[in-house]
Amino acid sequence: MAVTASGLYYLTFRDILGTAQLAVDLDSETTNKIALYTNSITPNFDTDTAQSAAPYNANEATGTNWPAGGVVLTTTGFSVTTGTLSWTAANVSVASTTITNARAGLIYGLASTTKSCVCLVNFTSDYSTNNGTFAITWNGSGIFTIDLTP
Repeated sequence: MAVTASGLYYLTFRDILGTAQLAVDLDSETTNKIALYTNSITPNFDTDTAQSAAPYNANEATGTNWPAGGVVLTTTGFSVTTGTLSWTAANVSVASTTITNARAGLIYGLASTTKSCVCLVNFTSDYSTNNGTFAITWNGSGIFTIDLTP
């Protein structure tokens, strides 16, 4: 078991774009969170659906000032540049945390009752803090991008 990649969750995006009309509001300031996980999870981007289900209902990296379930993402938004759709949010910074072995961040939507998986970000190494700031600085291109003109 291990986190080996970052990715988007197929079933969530299928249900957002398809007839299921899943209630995930990626443009909202209060309905998207990022939770931290250890390298003990094995994400499946084809079949995983919810933060409240396996493998995300275990092995969450929590600690002082970083709550179970994670923190809310702010300043979320979409932009399009030369056929590339980008989804962005403000960088995450939580002071005075004590967290052990955070390997990945799961972004999920609170607007759905199941807490739908949106995106997993692989940090590629374990990160820990001891009464320090846990910070995530997003890529300048966005948390994720989608090429609209393949």
